Amino acid sequence: MLQTLLNCHAYMPWCFEIPAMAIFLRSTITLPLAIYSIKTARRYGQVQPLLKEAKKRCPDDKAYKTFRSKIYKRLSCHPVKLYALPFTQLPLFAFASFQLRKAVEVSPDSMSTEGMLWFPDLTMPDPLGVLPAILACTYLTNMSILRRPQDSRLLRIFNTAGILSAFAVSFMAFKTSTALSLYWTTSAIYSLVQNICLRNMFKQGDPRLVLRPLKAQKKGKPN
Repeated sequence: MLQTLLNCHAYMPWCFEIPAMAIFLRSTITLPLAIYSIKTARRYGQVQPLLKEAKKRCPDDKAYKTFRSKIYKRLSCHPVKLYALPFTQLPLFAFASFQLRKAVEVSPDSMSTEGMLWFPDLTMPDPLGVLPAILACTYLTNMSILRRPQDSRLLRIFNTAGILSAFAVSFMAFKTSTALSLYWTTSAIYSLVQNICLRNMFKQGDPRLVLRPLKAQKKGKPN
């Protein structure tokens, strides 16, 4: 990725390339995963009444687990898939940040002159602290949007960790280069807009995901 960043710098200054990098990674990797996770979560939620009824009718726990596995497989809504986004997003965020930090070390001359607005030097921390402040507010807003009462314990742990990381990353943004702050802030804003749009898009649910419990029960034949 570092070499790609340096090659792309021939066509645009760093103040535009860094946000473009964040938008590209979000659009090509995390956005498809976010859509996939939302659809999986909706199917998972819709199947719970069916599984609750099946648990009452199955003769033993083994029969219920077999039926549940078949339903999860048939509808592609295994709960493990709900964590595809955070397990991918965190390593990607760390890797991209590391590569950008290396870019600052490799190209200090261009980084120091290709900022914009109030941060002309991308190698130094934001002189006014505007980007870190925006970053903190965006992170916290995003966490409040993602939090739902029906979330599993693990998802609630992820949300709590996200809130704590918001303060940690924002504090780091006050101390680190503006290049990293710009990347983090752009990525956070993209994530916030993405989550708002996806929530509105899937608010009413996808009619293709509506389950037919009687048909599913007939196929699974729980007693």
